[in-house]
Amino acid sequence: MDYCATQTGGAACVVDKGFINATTSGLAFFSGGTRNGIPELTELQLNATSSAAGSGVMQATNSRTGTQVTTTFAFAFNAGNFVRTDGVAPQCFDRLATNAEESVWRYGLYDATTGAQITRKSGFPIEYTAAGVTSNGYVGYNGMWMPVAVPNGATVNQITYTNPPTKTPYTLLQTGGKLMKYTTATKTLAALNKITFWYFAQASMPTTAPMTANSQYELYWDDALKQFFVSGQQNPNTGNMEPITPVVPVANADMAAANPWGLFGWSEMMGGQFGIKGPDFILLATNLSTTPVLTQMQDIVYPSQFAVIGGLTCINDCPTAALISASNAAVPPAQITPFINQGWTAVSQASFVPYTLDPATGNLIDAALAPVVSAVITGNNANGVRGGRMVNTTDLATIIRTKVCGANGCSYTQQDVDLLPAGSSYYVWETGGQP
Repeated sequence: MDYCATQTGGAACVVDKGFINATTSGLAFFSGGTRNGIPELTELQLNATSSAAGSGVMQATNSRTGTQVTTTFAFAFNAGNFVRTDGVAPQCFDRLATNAEESVWRYGLYDATTGAQITRKSGFPIEYTAAGVTSNGYVGYNGMWMPVAVPNGATVNQITYTNPPTKTPYTLLQTGGKLMKYTTATKTLAALNKITFWYFAQASMPTTAPMTANSQYELYWDDALKQFFVSGQQNPNTGNMEPITPVVPVANADMAAANPWGLFGWSEMMGGQFGIKGPDFILLATNLSTTPVLTQMQDIVYPSQFAVIGGLTCINDCPTAALISASNAAVPPAQITPFINQGWTAVSQASFVPYTLDPATGNLIDAALAPVVSAVITGNNANGVRGGRMVNTTDLATIIRTKVCGANGCSYTQQDVDLLPAGSSYYVWETGGQP
């Protein structure tokens, strides 16, 4: 395959040009062009008939330091070893997984019982034909990419690259948003052993830890040592989480005192947000490994599943079509909230906001029978609108029945969704013009 990259309005093939040639005996690759006016050149030759044995060389030339520099690596491998050299210091590596100490490649999905890897299918290529012109695109988790507009209800073909390729027709349904389902599950702090998570410090710690209020950190729980450690801090200028070396221990008493309302964090390895309720976290020094941790399993709810849910009720951060429209129209820095009962303000039962779900369009419908959608990509809601927690009729009745009310009657916030038992679910609506 020969290719050429041209910047809009620029000379042909200046950005990049080259080829890739794959055969049964190896791979040849060439890329030459400029990046921000800096010339770059990359060349690769791989000689191999399988993954069991082969050799090759890679050469890269650039002038990013102001001086043109060429770097060359030669490499060779067999079933057991991989060797590479820059011409000065050869390095040899063991390829056997049984001898590995750690892996730093990529995340995988594995069966918890057998350990077998599960191949995920996150999307597939599609084609769309209109007026005799066929365009190629892709459908995946973040939506559809296509170089031309595709109307709702159109037919697109999934392409499976067999010989010859096969096509499977699908009807395209584009909704105005996404309904997410969060199901709670209870673990123990022991299950978080050595799992790093992001933690926002709302209060400063004593001298036992380098944490100051209103800063983001990376922490983990060491179940053998029975305490938390600080392993990273977010750089306020770049937003990157930068490692702290060596890691710093945090006394359990200090951790509990700084978080009387409970511990809440975010970890991809824990499935996202997780939390330890205040009454449980206060007893951290006593319970240690057995401290209960609330985690969540996250799923997309498809329009075909809407009928099972029925209606939904929102307590706080309840978006409506009219408020989203007004919020989108406001010119920054002016802002209009897209929500009824914004934030965590306590409200009475009479202020709850009802919704229905339309399985035909896949949209959330408000009390005015309008779809709760936003399509803007600039302005106040450029990053979309994310509503508060919503529950179905049965779970709402459980919250009302479980809530302990004061002398002045009952008031509620979306935090009261936590009154539901483990295994219960709540829903969140997300809408916006971005993928």
